[in-house]
Amino acid sequence: MNKKDLIRAVAERSGTTDAVSTDVINAFWDVITDTVSSEGRIKAWGMIDVTRTATKERQGFNPKTRQPITIPAGHSLRVKALTSLKSTVLG
Repeated sequence: MNKKDLIRAVAERSGTTDAVSTDVINAFWDVITDTVSSEGRIKAWGMIDVTRTATKERQGFNPKTRQPITIPAGHSLRVKALTSLKSTVLG
């Protein structure tokens, strides 16, 4: 399912227009990205847990030249399906 399909599905289930559904979905993702960026974590309705984690500086290599490089410290995301989502999807 892509974003367009999601917008249509939300519009059908909620009885609204595609434009209203687009606004709602965009606002939803804005809230998630802003919250994870500022607070580092969001746990959405027992369905999904998104956490921003820090990564340490580490050594790696350039795959083209095989030269060692230092990969700077940064951040990554950990996304975990929670019990409610797992039980619904997996049965």
